[in-house]
Amino acid sequence: MAEEPVEPVIDPLLEEANQLFDQEKYDEAIRLYDKLIVERKLGAEPLFMKGECLSNLGKHADSITWYDKAIEIDDENAMIWNGKGNALYHLDKFDQARICFECAYDLDPLTPDYLLSIIETALLTGDLDDAVNMGREALNATEDTRIVVLSWAFSIIAMFLQQKPLNALETIDELVQYMRDVEREYIPGEKFTGAEYDLCGIEKLVGARARGATRRVLQALLSYMKGTIDTSEIEKIRIEESDNILIDDILVEVLPGESGEVAEVAECPDVRIIKNVVEQALVEQINGLVEEYAVEVGFQTFVFLFDEYDWNADRGPAPFLEELDNRFYIDIVDGKVVRLSIDVDLLATALIPEGEASSKPDGSAIERVGSLLSFHDLEELYITAKNLPDVVSVMRHASFGKDKEITLFVNVERIPSTQESLLPLDKIDEITGISEIPADYQLKGKRIVGSMVWTATR
Repeated sequence: MAEEPVEPVIDPLLEEANQLFDQEKYDEAIRLYDKLIVERKLGAEPLFMKGECLSNLGKHADSITWYDKAIEIDDENAMIWNGKGNALYHLDKFDQARICFECAYDLDPLTPDYLLSIIETALLTGDLDDAVNMGREALNATEDTRIVVLSWAFSIIAMFLQQKPLNALETIDELVQYMRDVEREYIPGEKFTGAEYDLCGIEKLVGARARGATRRVLQALLSYMKGTIDTSEIEKIRIEESDNILIDDILVEVLPGESGEVAEVAECPDVRIIKNVVEQALVEQINGLVEEYAVEVGFQTFVFLFDEYDWNADRGPAPFLEELDNRFYIDIVDGKVVRLSIDVDLLATALIPEGEASSKPDGSAIERVGSLLSFHDLEELYITAKNLPDVVSVMRHASFGKDKEITLFVNVERIPSTQESLLPLDKIDEITGISEIPADYQLKGKRIVGSMVWTATR
């Protein structure tokens, strides 16, 4: 006589925590997962679920600690590797994210979303041949319409980025014909309503690299992937724009020194050499705000202005900082943004909607300035602002990588008027190493110029 199957015993505390997670009550769920962790119950699961909670709360850097703890216990769980990959993805660490997605897919090749994540991160790291080949692999592995559309679409984006517009357009035609057949034979009377996939990285990539008709076609493709337009609309835009597409619509990453010639000092940088597509898009966004709002030129190169000054231990960056009013500078080394200067008040004003152009920047505008600063290789940041609290607010809403130390130079008004130094900043937790520049470089006592070290919290 066969034995009756034994029902698995579910820990009631874990069940309650998972219910809170499903209800998106992540803080409450974390408290219960913590209890299970302290009691060393249930192995990797509560560790993993705490990581999921933190990630859903936007605390991606913190979540990685718990994914790693879970992996130490169970390194053959695809969901844990995928969770860590998603956290790294949202921190713009696409190379590391891809490794995690590859681990997840190796462990569970029957979950096509893991392969899609690998394809997307391949696009975001510039491995375009890999993206095309894996897109074809995904196409051959499934008949799921959602997976088919995403795989084909990622391949099309890669072809455009490879400057192969004819191949990309032919592949769009194949996708449209496939969807026509699917809609006619399998789901008559219905339309494809979107892939329900986080496309934020790809949207930034398209914004950073594509121009003109190519950009319009790719944006239509993204809209199709999200389900906001139907098959006939993507076909219409492809036909309307196909004769307008140029190879030069795609900005190509040009590495410095490839020609072998000695380069002249350029006044304006070529932001296309920034390797991280998200950071490239942010630089272009700042550039656009500056050019549209205040001045004819956006970012200039540091070296173009620095060559005019004799830096030494006494003067430091004072002469440069005095030039910063309404001016923006950038230093790109090996494709990484390592040095920036910004004017907070100009950017905050430029971010005010057109209908409110007469109003002054408020705290939310200052915070939005901070959100534009997401540069994980940054070493030095120069800020001009009206007051010190705005500088602190910008830095707290910026993202440089948790615990990363940034050398921060400031040029601010004396707020309050009786304030004689930068010393009050020593009460800010993130700030150390405060150093004022000599008084004869303080712009006749009306402004304060100084340097400090900022330890990033995100």
